[in-house]
Amino acid sequence: MAVYAGLRYRVVAGLVVTASVSALGALYLAETALWLMRPLEPAGPTFPAENAQSALLQAAHREGRAVYPLANVTSLLEKGADGRRIPTTMLAGEPALKLGGVSESTTLFFDETKSRWTEVSSDRYGHRNPDLVWDLAPVDALVVGASHVVGFAAAPDSDFVSLFGNDRKVARLGIGGISELFKLAMLREYGPLISPKIVYWAYSDRNDLQENLTAELSTPTLSAYLDPGFRRDVARHEAELSTQLRSQMRKKFTTQDAVFAPNPTSHPIEWTRVARLERLRLRVGLTGSPVPKANLLGWRQAMLVARNSVAAWNGQLVILYLPMIQTLKSRRNDPVKVDIERILDELDIPIVDMTPVFFRSAAPISYFTMPDGALNNHYVESGHRLIAACLAWFFDRHVVLRSPVSETCPAREQ
Repeated sequence: MAVYAGLRYRVVAGLVVTASVSALGALYLAETALWLMRPLEPAGPTFPAENAQSALLQAAHREGRAVYPLANVTSLLEKGADGRRIPTTMLAGEPALKLGGVSESTTLFFDETKSRWTEVSSDRYGHRNPDLVWDLAPVDALVVGASHVVGFAAAPDSDFVSLFGNDRKVARLGIGGISELFKLAMLREYGPLISPKIVYWAYSDRNDLQENLTAELSTPTLSAYLDPGFRRDVARHEAELSTQLRSQMRKKFTTQDAVFAPNPTSHPIEWTRVARLERLRLRVGLTGSPVPKANLLGWRQAMLVARNSVAAWNGQLVILYLPMIQTLKSRRNDPVKVDIERILDELDIPIVDMTPVFFRSAAPISYFTMPDGALNNHYVESGHRLIAACLAWFFDRHVVLRSPVSETCPAREQ
């Protein structure tokens, strides 16, 4: 009997192991299939030719015109020997962060609506504003953020900051690829110069509290801004910092074949994400934005410092909550949103939440869909129009009518 019992045990154990391995294999087979069958991925702009931007920049400089690439986070921060990011510019022999692109220059901007490079102007601090705005304090509003605020995937003057600013004094501070501490640094340095009545802080879900914030928290020149008493007064050193950045950019596009390589035509399977069953979990609604506790704590401190900084000139900090493409595709909120709302409630910071506004659409993914049907990482012009309408709605109620705002923006796509 003992022999038969032992045999039965081994048979059952073998069946359990076989079933477990088969089930696990089926899960990973399904995950791999989802990767292979994935639709067009939002990959940002596809540049016309590998060296198109470089060629345009070199041609402009041969003609004696000062034209430069649009700055992004990799232009302004680089990895040091210890793996941490350090500024590419310096003051008095110490790393000092340039918080914008090359100032008072012509910048190449890729107009994705027409698939071509176009020229836009930068202001005295290297941002996409009419320079006059810095002489108009107090301005009506300041919009702070990353690539959505720069205006990617919209034609110049058709992005939400430009549309919102058509009838108001509005400035923007935006750099592609940045996260919350870089936004805080820009706000702390430049906000007091124009004392905006409202500061709209553009927050992108499933993105802004992840890897970029982790990197910024370990970047001393950025984490220093979590100290309410810290301010570098970089505006006073703009000429020196901009000269350095101008030299670095010119060297780059005159010694390399391309400043930006084209986007790949295919997207390889990312096996580390397959190992986490990321797409399968997303399909069944079991995935979200994995945010370390340290990042949430850092974000809370950033919001506290930002709120108090804006209050110092009698302004109001408002979070512009932007749902990303994963949220609109799944029609499910980022699981971290409950933490965001809790922190904002604790700090008494208002929020303009675009999520329910976009969810009203029968096809919310259309706000990330280019005219040719390709998906983009950024809102297309229909999304920009809707965001601009909600900013105007909040501004008119909060600043013009002086009424408390608790309901959702009623704007709909025109």
